[in-house]
Amino acid sequence: MPAATDPAYRNWLPAPSALPGGDGGDDEAAEEVLVYTPPPADTPAWTRANIARALIISVADYVGVDIDGVDVAVATAFGEDQSGAAALLGEVDPAAVRDTVATTSYEPVESDADYELYERTDMERAVGVRRDGLVFADGPRGRETIDTIVAASRGEVPRLHERDANFETLTDSAGLRRWAWLWPGGVSSAGGNNIREDTVGWATSFAHGDDTGYLVQTWVFPESYDLTAGKVKTALKAESRAGLPGARDATAVDVSVDGRVATIEMQAPPSEFAGSTETPFLTPFVTWSETYDAGAEQLTIHHDAGDPVRTDWLRIAGVGEGETVVEDRGLGDRLTAGDSLTVSTAGVEQGTTVRLVYRAPDEDRSTALFTYELP
Repeated sequence: MPAATDPAYRNWLPAPSALPGGDGGDDEAAEEVLVYTPPPADTPAWTRANIARALIISVADYVGVDIDGVDVAVATAFGEDQSGAAALLGEVDPAAVRDTVATTSYEPVESDADYELYERTDMERAVGVRRDGLVFADGPRGRETIDTIVAASRGEVPRLHERDANFETLTDSAGLRRWAWLWPGGVSSAGGNNIREDTVGWATSFAHGDDTGYLVQTWVFPESYDLTAGKVKTALKAESRAGLPGARDATAVDVSVDGRVATIEMQAPPSEFAGSTETPFLTPFVTWSETYDAGAEQLTIHHDAGDPVRTDWLRIAGVGEGETVVEDRGLGDRLTAGDSLTVSTAGVEQGTTVRLVYRAPDEDRSTALFTYELP
């Protein structure tokens, strides 16, 4: 299995006390952290099909920087309202960003920071543009959150792993692989009533070889916890009996314990971890916007910038029974930047959420690319 590398991404995660509205305490950690390291361009597409990439895209927009073209991307949720934030780290051309944001609802905002700042006019989202990366933040205090994240990257404010010993141990042990999903507070409900519910930090990470996938789980327990490899194996068996995915899907499993940390390494064919390798499910990275005409009862969804989107995989949900196929609306086989599609909302109740769904033909894999609540 490829070795993990240094989790330098955590330098961009401020401690709760440093965030806008922080009360000086660090009792509340981030709810979850997603990390994605794009594979080399010549690797198979399935190596980019993962939940971390998809969830990071959900709190970022395409503004001229491809998520698969950066060094690493990280996302989490901050504050009492758990507003999303993401950083796409790597070399950035600010001029290319300026050209792209001009086609979107982002507008430049004056800032005394050493980065260019843009805010969306149709939703509470801002992006700070630096030569070493982009920082996105949602919510009414997005600009302040961006300032804090950048300050954390410089070591000017406390970072999460510097104030939370459990998160430090978790990230030290898990390291950085192709992608990771981390829960700083552990997993409160694991199924099967097993010891994983006692964790104070949990992570699942993915790595791959040429034709092999490796899933690694890291469980961190409280200090002085009576942890043994046998107890971990018993927990894995309980989860398997409960029908939960994991070790039961692997062709080989190795369990090791070091102090209060358990590491479970699993090997399996890529299809067990990434779905189909023939048509991998890659969430398109797009900036979406909308125009709603209440009088005409029509919602128009705009593709402002980013990846082409397969129309045969697009569905509209929330305006009728089930989902409506999009491909028969004369849009061609791809929805590209500058294209739009219009949905009738006649007879749909106020407050209904309309979703643009991306669904693979096998019906087992789907994600909402765009959501809008009718006013």
